[in-house]
Amino acid sequence: MAPRILGLLTIGLLSAVAVLPAEAAPWTRGYVVGNYDPAWLYGGKPGFTREGQLEPGADCPRGSTEPGADLDYHALFSATPWRNAKEVENIVNPPGYDTVNNYLGHKHLWQEHELTYRGYAKNINSYMNPWTAEDPGQPQVTGKIALGFDLDRNANTGGFSGVNGEKGVDNGLYRAWGCIQAFRGRDFTAALTQRANDKMLEGLYSVVIRLSGNKSPDNDDDVTMEIGYSPDKILKDSDGVGSGYSYRLPKTEMYSKMKATIRNGVVESAQVAEIHMPNVAWNIGNFRDADFKDGKIRLEIDKAGNLYGIVGGYRDWRDLYFENVEAQGGATSETVYHQNSLGMYYAIKRNADNRPDPKTGQNMFISTAYRFVGRPAFVLDTDKTLGITVNPQERRYRNTYTKGRQLFFRSIATHKPVGIPRFSPDLHQVERHMAAFPNTEELKKQVNIPVYESFPDDEPVAASDRQVRNEAPATAVATAQAENN
Repeated sequence: MAPRILGLLTIGLLSAVAVLPAEAAPWTRGYVVGNYDPAWLYGGKPGFTREGQLEPGADCPRGSTEPGADLDYHALFSATPWRNAKEVENIVNPPGYDTVNNYLGHKHLWQEHELTYRGYAKNINSYMNPWTAEDPGQPQVTGKIALGFDLDRNANTGGFSGVNGEKGVDNGLYRAWGCIQAFRGRDFTAALTQRANDKMLEGLYSVVIRLSGNKSPDNDDDVTMEIGYSPDKILKDSDGVGSGYSYRLPKTEMYSKMKATIRNGVVESAQVAEIHMPNVAWNIGNFRDADFKDGKIRLEIDKAGNLYGIVGGYRDWRDLYFENVEAQGGATSETVYHQNSLGMYYAIKRNADNRPDPKTGQNMFISTAYRFVGRPAFVLDTDKTLGITVNPQERRYRNTYTKGRQLFFRSIATHKPVGIPRFSPDLHQVERHMAAFPNTEELKKQVNIPVYESFPDDEPVAASDRQVRNEAPATAVATAQAENN
């Protein structure tokens, strides 16, 4: 049974483990992470079934979906003042159900394209500029217990108690997004958790931990803790992640070293200014440095040598929004994972609780906690400098993500709409899908046209390779912005 870090009722675990005395001597222990996800306490009731909903519980009394978060297409599109009733109907129920081959496929991607535009005027990408749309509402966690740390050392803030009763637990991200279906579920079973862990196990990245000291691996008041990225793929056996394999620790930008203590097998790091390690990711685009501010790590090691960990700290909510919404395109995030990305934006911004912007007073960081499980491994230093592994065929995708992130940050800072980089996942080859319907010419008059932003390293793209023609959309965006100022 896993320790309390996973949010289960296992208070008696540590007292059940006999701690044997050990002679003082240098020691080292290594681990490779096999499961990794947001540390969100799930309160669902077993056996509950309701169509379109995960079970309600202490965390989310109404379950994982509420009307404000559902993708009611008719309501979403009707909320944009520049769409008339006929245009809304053309999106929600385009003609041709009985005559168009692959009608549902064309309809889905036509709708995904138009979902991208829900701001105050046409041609403004809502995912890149979420502030241009109204807050649709996002159900938040109302429970009073959470996993994490008292990051600001103030028992009167945070609004949560820990599973053992400690006060002032800070986990604003859990409050903001903990009721979203894609993130909610029992330990490591949520949809996005499974996707991210599958990608990690398939070789997207590895996380390793190394502990070393001079007294005993059970009790030592001067421990060195290292955590970071490894370029070596996780090795598996018949039981899952294998034990006893070797992994390199190259000490890249996703690496941290800090002091810690061990008492009866429980490791507590010092709270440090920054913890650099891989984030929870599911593709090469959103695989980034988590960069926890005022971070802290706690590890518990069971008698079989397995590690159960939790890391907490403040993260930039702009990064969290972008890596969760734009990793595969905003509309895909909404339609596949049943989330309202615009509601996510307002919820995470509203619950940010650290590092206010000196000009606006808006907090730019939010308290977070993530949990992980590790298996014993040999963690080795490298004999040469190694960076993050990015395959040649993945570089364009990663570069596109990086450019999109730059644009998004600019949009949030200036409140001036931005476009998208070339090859953005927010492009949907919409011309091909519109052409499938009998009212193609009518759809062409209402379709939103993406605005491209250029970068110095952009390569020329032939007109035939463009996913959507956009000869003059920037003027429309500028005019709409002026009208709304």
